[in-house]
Formats: sequence, structure tokens, C-alpha cells
Amino acid sequence: MKGFARVDRDGEDLWNVNEGIDSALTIANHQMRDRIEVIRHLAAVPLVRVVPSQINQVFLNLITNATQAMAERGTLTVTSRRRGDMVEVEFTDTGSGIPADVLPKIFDPFFTTKPVGEGTGLGLSIVHKILTAYGGSIAVSSALGHGTSFVVSLPVDFAALKSHGLGQGMNEDRHE
Repeated sequence: MKGFARVDRDGEDLWNVNEGIDSALTIANHQMRDRIEVIRHLAAVPLVRVVPSQINQVFLNLITNATQAMAERGTLTVTSRRRGDMVEVEFTDTGSGIPADVLPKIFDPFFTTKPVGEGTGLGLSIVHKILTAYGGSIAVSSALGHGTSFVVSLPVDFAALKSHGLGQGMNEDRHE
């Protein structure tokens, strides 16, 4: 838990997104129980410079939302990859999807589709704010009745790549 929250560090640090994905999935495991199959496609990606607890919060929020969208059973696929100057993490669920008229509002503060008392409507707004503060972004695509995909993008820390050499700052491919 301490590793997930990183309460012992306030500032930015070089961080391995794949370790963050694993930590967030471990924390969310109780919500998924035996009803959600998790597929990991975690590629070798450079380190990013972030406050780890903030990005862990982003990942946990997206995993929780995906789990809630898959009421009975489903699959959550988590993919990490490098795309140009960015490290991307994609969360794809086989849930109910988001209606087209709702999609443009999901990052608005206090917007929620949950019943009164069950959601604040702040989760995705906070996720968006955290990512843009790092020069990153979040994109969403959804098909009603088929699922939703969120892609988180964070900038590669090129200074870390240079100081460690091009082969350093990467982790090994892992597919489960």
C-alpha cells in the first residue's frame, strides 16, 4: 500500500508505468473478483517523470470505472507502449459503453451518470487535470453495448534516457 500511495515522497520522480499498472490492478482486485478477466500487454517503455501517487490515482480511477461498466462479467485489457515522445497506457473494457451524447461531457467537473449519492462526477475531471499538468492527455472512444477505451499519454523523460544511456530507463516486455 505504501508503494502505491508513495506517501513518503512529495515530489516528482522517475517512474515505471508498468509497475504502476500492476499496483493499481492489485488494489482494484477486490472490485473485480472473479468476474473480470484482466489481460496485460505491457511493453518496454521509458520512465516518465511524475508524482507516482497522482498517476496511480489516474490508473485506479480508470480501472474502477471500467469495472463498474462491466456489471456482470467482462474483460479489461491494459496495454502500455511508447508512441513517439509519449508513453501510452490504454484501458479497454467490454462494458456497456458510453452514449454519444454523454461522451463530450465526461471530463466536466461534477458530471455523472450515476444515481444521486453514488458518484461525485469528479473522477474523470481530476484524471484530466492531473494528466494535462504533466503535458499529457487522455483520449476516449466508446461503442454503446461494446465497451470503452481510454488512452492515457505521458511525455517521455528524455533527460533520464540520456543520463542512463538509450538502453536504460526501459523495462522488459511482459505479456500475461
